[in-house]
Amino acid sequence: MNKYLLLLLIQFLVAGILVAQNQDCPCFLISENKGKIELEKVVIGNNKTEIFNDPSIIAPVFSMGEGMNGDMVQKERRGGMIIAQCKDNLLKLKFKNKDGSEKPMPDSNVAELKELSIRINIVGGDAVKKAFMVDHYTTVKEDAGPVIDMFGGKLPVKPGDYIITTETKKPVKANTLTGKASYRIDNGWIVVPVSIGDGKN
Repeated sequence: MNKYLLLLLIQFLVAGILVAQNQDCPCFLISENKGKIELEKVVIGNNKTEIFNDPSIIAPVFSMGEGMNGDMVQKERRGGMIIAQCKDNLLKLKFKNKDGSEKPMPDSNVAELKELSIRINIVGGDAVKKAFMVDHYTTVKEDAGPVIDMFGGKLPVKPGDYIITTETKKPVKANTLTGKASYRIDNGWIVVPVSIGDGKN
């Protein structure tokens, strides 16, 4: 293979690796439509920015990795803009309030979150309790388990206010044993020979 073709092949492989590393960023938005709480997934392209200016949106879901974080969204805080940017596997979120002030949120590493599961607990001032599960930062489903408030009910929640508790952890894998064991049938019983520490059967 001549040097020119080898160089083209290397460039092609490097470009492929970069494309694989810098993928799109899923962004999950909690919204309230006609009294119903929903969790919507929006995909933002790498190096792209999306602006959400919808009063039905309560808040975006954000996670910094394993652990728990929480937020209280008061009714009067809603109505501004949410700016979401995808930059090299980082989801960057920022609030822009009605008065023009901006508040950035911690960046979310999408590549790391794809190895985890996220449970979103939502408690509303109208006796709303809802939970969602996001598996591997891809699939959204409702969760029927208990709804957690990380503030322990100590924050007053008025109608239109919401407390959002996010739990992020590694999925639990079921423990299973596989392999082969020899056995014999003795008077209708299945007998499996085993060895103990001293080598005796």
